[in-house]
Amino acid sequence: MTAKDAETEVQRQTDASRQRRLSNWKVRLQQDNAQVFRWVRSSESAPTVTLYDDEVDPDDPASMDSSGALVKIESFWQRVWNRDNSDAWTPQQYLREYGGAPEVEENWSPVSAQALSASAARQRHRAGGPDGWTGSEMAAWPYNMWADLEFVFQAWEQLGCFPKCWHFMTQVMLPKGNGQRLSDSATPTSKLRPISLMSCWWRIYVSARLDGDIERRWLESHLLTTQAGGRRNRDSQGSFCELAEGFAKGAYVGSLDLSKCFDHVRPSLACDTLVWKGFPRKLAAAIQKIWEGQLRILSWNKEVCPRIQGVRSSIPQGDSLSPRVLNLIMSMPMRHIVQQEPDTCHVVFVDDRSWCSPTLPSFLNVLHLWHEHSAKLGFKENKLKSQFTHRQPTKRQDMMQLEELCNGVTENLFALGAAMGFGSMLPKEQGRIEKAMACAAKVRLAPISAARRSFVGALAAGSKATYGWLVRAPPGTGLMSKLETRLRRVGYCHRMSSPALIRLVMGHPVDIQFQSGAALIGAVHRTVRRIRRIFSDWDLSGGPAQRAKKWLQSLGWSSVVPWVWQHPAFHFKLSLNPSSEDWSDDSEWIAHLLREAWRWHWWQKYMASQRHELVEFGDREYPKLLLENTRKMTSGANKNVIAVLTGAFVSPQMRTKQADDVQEKCPWCDGCGHFHHVAWECQNSPQVRSRPVIPQDPLVRRFGWGDNQVVQHLAACRDLLLRCRYGGN
Repeated sequence: MTAKDAETEVQRQTDASRQRRLSNWKVRLQQDNAQVFRWVRSSESAPTVTLYDDEVDPDDPASMDSSGALVKIESFWQRVWNRDNSDAWTPQQYLREYGGAPEVEENWSPVSAQALSASAARQRHRAGGPDGWTGSEMAAWPYNMWADLEFVFQAWEQLGCFPKCWHFMTQVMLPKGNGQRLSDSATPTSKLRPISLMSCWWRIYVSARLDGDIERRWLESHLLTTQAGGRRNRDSQGSFCELAEGFAKGAYVGSLDLSKCFDHVRPSLACDTLVWKGFPRKLAAAIQKIWEGQLRILSWNKEVCPRIQGVRSSIPQGDSLSPRVLNLIMSMPMRHIVQQEPDTCHVVFVDDRSWCSPTLPSFLNVLHLWHEHSAKLGFKENKLKSQFTHRQPTKRQDMMQLEELCNGVTENLFALGAAMGFGSMLPKEQGRIEKAMACAAKVRLAPISAARRSFVGALAAGSKATYGWLVRAPPGTGLMSKLETRLRRVGYCHRMSSPALIRLVMGHPVDIQFQSGAALIGAVHRTVRRIRRIFSDWDLSGGPAQRAKKWLQSLGWSSVVPWVWQHPAFHFKLSLNPSSEDWSDDSEWIAHLLREAWRWHWWQKYMASQRHELVEFGDREYPKLLLENTRKMTSGANKNVIAVLTGAFVSPQMRTKQADDVQEKCPWCDGCGHFHHVAWECQNSPQVRSRPVIPQDPLVRRFGWGDNQVVQHLAACRDLLLRCRYGGN
């Protein structure tokens, strides 16, 4: 074999290998939605190797490779782990002052094989730890395996000691977003979020140990109702609505953030707090051994630091136990501050603290109390992220005169992932839309069916853009309009499709305006169900009421009394007043009413349009049941089916009307090429033998709605017509 032949053979095998990988990748995406989501959400570019230590010197020379980047990362985190905690109170000192009376130790049942098996199943597709075990491997174990291991886990609990290999964890760094240095685009080390990947064994055990009903009730009993994050039935959107209510009523609103919060929580503080609240002592001692004996492997850009880092002063971000413990710790200062300022609305989402106070002195007192507690706990306030606002410009001016507030006063406060205020779209909101645009573009390339692309696009891309519009509506033009168009095209929607029919057939997930509005109503409903009172900003602007009224009105709802609406299509009323006779605790029922009102709205829009086929339908009422069956037909549907369902069957006659230079007739008989001829009348059509009985309902006859046999026939006719029109086999 000559050198040229060898080179050709190598290239052939390389191409064949690439083709095999591509084929296998397509198969994985077609079989598993989780694989699709993982791909569309993955980053396109590798992490940069240019990092600089901004806390040492803003002009610190940037690293030139991954090894140099790891040196800067190591230096930064060494300072965090070896920080001076001499000014912080000891855990016992703080607990005696603010922890209340110590509680009796809980006597929990041993961890069960059933809990371990269920926990392992949730680890499927999760990244593995430094021991090499992956979540998918352990999720595949049979139940009998966990039945045998049950006693091993129970023995470890009784001994108060876990395997030493669980002390190892890989710390990966995730960039938080923009923040690069303008001169060289280097990334500051302080803008990297650390995630500690622990052993799958530990993750499975912690989840199995703490996700039981008894354990959950124990934790919930120690948390305040206004604490959110890592809790069932407590979400950031509902918490934000409570703050926005205060803002609309003229309260002073503030938001504080802790810098590297998990990394400033001492394991001794965390475990002493657990024991103080009644957590089993042996288990707490075993957890403390893990956390005070951490052996972290720093990783960046697929390289690792050669030196293993011993960490004793931080709890790992990435351990599912950490947010639970942090919630428990944060409940103590919050309870004290609530006692001091009972007229203030407080919201804590893990480490983000927000509040609104009716007076400026009360507002300042809350601020000072949080700073005092942070110092006593050994936390570090991120002063750069402190935000303060008031709806009145004159009050904001008064706040700017105070030294402790002046640097954080803003017109639009961004907290809990949402914006509060009257200004235009914020850079963070625009950034979300841009990320959603990029995600939607990627979804469109996925080698899956049109229906699945629509589903993935709505969840992966649409959810990014719809989140956080709780007191302001998303802009209906510009970037948001482009995103909505892109999301509709993700599921293959022909330009001749009716915009209204696209929404009716493909469903509400493709409509950003609806999704954002429904999220608001859902958040308000969940909140008032919990607090058992209505929001008091009905006649005010800047809060959830104004946004809810405008959005519901756009769907045809009219208010009867404050927080109760009626709709011409329903006998039922929509109530967000828990004391009204129309109130329902069922969130799904509320969501159903909103979806039906949205469908009714778009049906009215379609009937008022200038579509040529409307002459066949007369004054047709909203076909609820027919549409319900039609939406089920989109699952796994191809592009021709979706085109037919959404009105994109362009007959020869219609094409002739659209293009002045085109004269098109029936391709099979050279007769008149109107829709009914090519679809139902032509005797020379290749579909004539398989043609079903002509439906009596004009909607079924035209669009195939609700009848799978009819829609398949129409889709085949459209496909044949396009092949004749444009060529092809």
